[in-house]
Amino acid sequence: MMDDDIRPLLDDNGLLRAGEFERLTEMLTASTTPLRFYVFSQNGDARFLPSMLDDHATRFFGGKIGFAIPKKYQGNMPTKDVARLVVLPMDRPAVTLTVLARPKSDADRRRAEDAAFAMNGGNMDAVAARCPTVYEVFAAETDEVAALLLAAVLSSSLLGPIVDAREPAIFAVRTARERLEGAMAGQAYRGTNS
Repeated sequence: MMDDDIRPLLDDNGLLRAGEFERLTEMLTASTTPLRFYVFSQNGDARFLPSMLDDHATRFFGGKIGFAIPKKYQGNMPTKDVARLVVLPMDRPAVTLTVLARPKSDADRRRAEDAAFAMNGGNMDAVAARCPTVYEVFAAETDEVAALLLAAVLSSSLLGPIVDAREPAIFAVRTARERLEGAMAGQAYRGTNS
């Protein structure tokens, strides 16, 4: 998915237009982005806060995050939104990723429960159960480092766990950091739940 695919769905403030959520989800479902992270959020809205995201990326992960398409919320607290985020991991090229923010669904709840069960607990599904919003990160397999960095930053700023749809696995920021370090070293992650 490219910026030009998203722009017609946004208003003058860069926010998802009312009534465009269904078309957007159809476009994302049809896309060929096999890597998907679901980041649960304790916030009740779907805002993308540029200063918080970039601050967390810089301070905790040595990276940078910016907006390919700027957003102005001006008091709006949307429950659904989409962003094209430019992610710059340390010592790596920048990658632009699509992130959909939306209310948590029953499928998200089951995804978290299934991942926790597959990992023999960890209680992360209980944290996910308290989160009303999910940020869905779409990426190609070749963009795993950038996608992990973005998921880790979202998790640390939104105070919710991450579900990796490939495994299934559910984890928090510490494990996301370990996975990120392993991906940057070209190694598959082989850790434990945290």
